[in-house]
Amino acid sequence: MFEKLQDRYNVAILVFSIIILIISLRLVSLMIVQGEDYRVRAANSILREDNIIAPRGPIYDRYGRLLAGNRPSFTVQLIRNQVPDDQINEVSLNLINILEMNEDTYNDKFPIVITSEGEYIFTYDQNIERWKERNNLEHVETAKEAFEAVKLRYNIQESDPLEAQRKMIEEGVNPPISIHSWKFTEQLNKERWLESYRITDESISAKDTFQLLRNQTFNIPTMYNNTDARKIMVVRDLMRQQGFLQYRPLTIAQDISEISVTQLKENVSGLPGVDVVVEPVRYYPNGQLGAHVLGYMGKIATQAEIDYFVNQLGYMRSDMIGKTGIEQIFEEHLKGQDGYRRVTVDSRGRLVNKIDEVDPTPGGELHLTIDANLQKVAEQTLEDVLKTMQVGGIYETEWGSDRLTYNNRALQNAASGAVVVTDIKTGEVLALANYPSYDPNLFSTGISGEDWQSIQSANPRDSLAPNPQRSIATRTAVQPGSTFKMAVGLTALEAGLSPDYRIRDTGFITVGNRVFRNWLYGRNGGTLGWQNIHEAIADSNNVYFYSLVHGHDYGLNRSLPHNAKIDDFVEYARNFGLEGSTGIEIGDAPGRVHSPDRKVSLHRGILRNYLLNEETEGHLRISDIDEVYLESLMDERINLEEFENLEERAKDEYLNDVKEQIRREKVSEIVSWLNVGEVPNNREIRGKLINLGLTEDKVNYYTRIRTSGDLEHSILWERFRDAQWTRADEANFAIGQGEHAFTPLQMTNHMAMIANGGEHYNLSLVRRTVDAEGTVEAYLPELVEVVELKNPDNLEHIRYGMYEVTKTGSARSYFRNFPVDVAGKTGTAERSGTIPPKDEVEYLETNMRNFGLNLATVQELTEQKMQEVIYVENNDEEEDEDQVQPKYRDKAAAMKSAMRELNPSLRVRSGEDPIDRYKERNDNFSWFTGYAPYEDPQIAISVLLVRGGGGGLSAPIFREIVAEYMGLNGTVDDLTIENKLSR
Repeated sequence: MFEKLQDRYNVAILVFSIIILIISLRLVSLMIVQGEDYRVRAANSILREDNIIAPRGPIYDRYGRLLAGNRPSFTVQLIRNQVPDDQINEVSLNLINILEMNEDTYNDKFPIVITSEGEYIFTYDQNIERWKERNNLEHVETAKEAFEAVKLRYNIQESDPLEAQRKMIEEGVNPPISIHSWKFTEQLNKERWLESYRITDESISAKDTFQLLRNQTFNIPTMYNNTDARKIMVVRDLMRQQGFLQYRPLTIAQDISEISVTQLKENVSGLPGVDVVVEPVRYYPNGQLGAHVLGYMGKIATQAEIDYFVNQLGYMRSDMIGKTGIEQIFEEHLKGQDGYRRVTVDSRGRLVNKIDEVDPTPGGELHLTIDANLQKVAEQTLEDVLKTMQVGGIYETEWGSDRLTYNNRALQNAASGAVVVTDIKTGEVLALANYPSYDPNLFSTGISGEDWQSIQSANPRDSLAPNPQRSIATRTAVQPGSTFKMAVGLTALEAGLSPDYRIRDTGFITVGNRVFRNWLYGRNGGTLGWQNIHEAIADSNNVYFYSLVHGHDYGLNRSLPHNAKIDDFVEYARNFGLEGSTGIEIGDAPGRVHSPDRKVSLHRGILRNYLLNEETEGHLRISDIDEVYLESLMDERINLEEFENLEERAKDEYLNDVKEQIRREKVSEIVSWLNVGEVPNNREIRGKLINLGLTEDKVNYYTRIRTSGDLEHSILWERFRDAQWTRADEANFAIGQGEHAFTPLQMTNHMAMIANGGEHYNLSLVRRTVDAEGTVEAYLPELVEVVELKNPDNLEHIRYGMYEVTKTGSARSYFRNFPVDVAGKTGTAERSGTIPPKDEVEYLETNMRNFGLNLATVQELTEQKMQEVIYVENNDEEEDEDQVQPKYRDKAAAMKSAMRELNPSLRVRSGEDPIDRYKERNDNFSWFTGYAPYEDPQIAISVLLVRGGGGGLSAPIFREIVAEYMGLNGTVDDLTIENKLSR
């Protein structure tokens, strides 16, 4: 035996046998002796991963005052793998019932609702109809028709959809339409949702979809009625959207009430998988303060957000992200890194074992340039002044008592405005206020439908109507009025004009057949006499500045002693911050200086739209191109090999795309003939059109001589002529009217450059960031350039004129008792026309008798006209019939047509539409802009009041902000002016 053991092979067999025996005995123990115990423990041990939400980084003002932080809130979570399959319906229903009973909102993303009448509706379709209703577009069918209707309403001439969309956004309008697919964005969301359930029939009804999901996808028993079944599907749809991560908690509701917490805890045994945790929620302790600077939070919703935040950055679908403002721009800095805790729990959710845990990393800090105290005063003063103007009351403070009326009347539509305050030595924004505004706390856990409606535009048809979400300070670019005169005056001084040169105010000037008046002459026939540049700025003398830009002394009827041309005036305005963006982090609408090249660019867009828009009589059709020539062009462009491999339908689309490309190229060629200083005569235009390959009929149409008064012209020649720069344009340029367009932000930067000697800083809202490790990144002032002046003293003359505005000039009454010397300028940006009513049809019907018409007769004819169609040329050679489109975009357009047919006196002949005669008239924009103190400039301020009448009415806001900044109100936290700017 021992001899056998000496054999190594036998030893190995023996050792192996012993090991097998030990393992077998252990298995017997585990499976038989202790088997029942382990089976119980395994059945009651469930893996769970708890996400630990990282606190979002706080946002502070320049002095460390909290602007945005976090507060604890109760969040309801559901862990799918802790819910037995046979209890999922009951748990879901009980959970939603508890929340609804206590009026707590929950995460309801299930896009089918059941109305009180038992109707099933897709929320996607509902949202589209609500948008149409808010915008009086109920009769518009397609997204493209809606887009064109919005363009028409806001007089947007750009034919390129991308450019038109950009213009809409500048106007504060952003229709929910994809210009790539020409579908409403909600249509696209609906398609994606149906696709997630493998439903390919896009025409399926909401009711059929509901029943399909209930009976087949979720297999919900008939014991539940449809109302309860929907509650169940709300939860199960969220689970489905979560995908395979069933061990991760699913957020059902946030910020729930304590009574719901109590009831959920009391029912824990009947709600397996349901847990209540404490999570941080974004909190804005000052409510509306700085809302348009801070922005607001929102749920990840759009496909672009899902692709970026969820798929690229690893966010959870339930995460909140910054949607606008600083919260959006610095989202990744503020977000932080969530932690997690992996544990095993029993069937009742009790902890069995902690596997591992990673603590969350808080988001980084953000320190803004905003002074919260100054911001508060700016917002409150702006609101108080506007409300006083609406009733024509007296605005009274320690620094003045002012009757706020315009031409002795209240300004009831003066309901919105903005204020911007900057540090002239750094470009830091100290205050940026808009009215009306909103409370970003409404968005912290997802805004309700009711709250969302409360912050929409008061009148979607009126681009100037009060809109809490619109940042007027950064997005509303309008004419500067007389606040532009300093740029004009500086250019003339730089070109050799003496500041002491006096020009006599003639009351008005005549340019062609147009009369341009001075404000005093227009009021009472008076004049301002002989004035130099200081007095002309102080009294806002239009004739003086007409003279400067025209280079002509209208008082003495002779040339002025300076050599500035229009290009010089444009260049100085642009150099002094009035073109493009200010560089602010949250973005702004670009400024535009009225100029010859700008005018031509504008008219190119108008001409392009005229030639491309199928609704215009003279638009260029494919059939307007010579047939033989068109075929030769197509032969050059068609790739035969590629074409032959296409299906028949795709071939038609291919050919149509080629034709449309050719049509657009011909339009671009015609547009390219429009240039500064070039007006081809009719014979030249005709030759160009023939060479372009147009048919004889179309060439004749564009060049046929028409008579208007004593002027003979053709369609295209008139458009080329109207694009050219004229002396009338120069007159408008001189006084800040015409096509100038600047935001309060840009005007403030312009004032800062006048005050600081021509130093151009990018504007900034951020002083520094601090990451989770404590690393500080300072945002230093960005000096873009320093404007080199021929004589720096010229700026001092401009500044002195602005000082005189507040001492002897147009704003003297507002600063009579003010202890701080300031420099300022009033401005009135002219706004003619009428205010679109919220409901055009209601306006028409209400005033029908005033128009001498019978309402029933008009309504009958309107219904007939709503059935009328137009035939648009079909480029598809396989189809004989033209495409059919509704003739009228909406009911109001059809009704106006009916009214004009029944009463020809209502037709538009010249000037304004007679049908608009009973609408409210627009009021002008009111500007006041400048800097303070006069002797030692530190801050620049601009105030813009929409429909605020005259420029002086915004001066009290400027005054009260200076008082706060200088510590006159005793609310500066014991900080002196010197150490305020040094911190």
